[in-house]
Amino acid sequence: MTTWIETAAASAALGLPCDTVRQYARRGVLRSKLVGRTVLISSASVREYLSTRRHPGRPKKNPEKP
Repeated sequence: MTTWIETAAASAALGLPCDTVRQYARRGVLRSKLVGRTVLISSASVREYLSTRRHPGRPKKNPEKP
């Protein structure tokens, strides 16, 4: 059974604005469904996005050193 969360909760979990979460839902980056006028995001797709997203910026030269 899939758990669905509102865009505000997904936005807080992802650290992204609500508009960006809605755009990702429209593009298919996040699995979503429309219930009335409310966009619901699959919590599994939020977890998957968090585990696979790339971190911006330059990679560390020597990741072993703090």
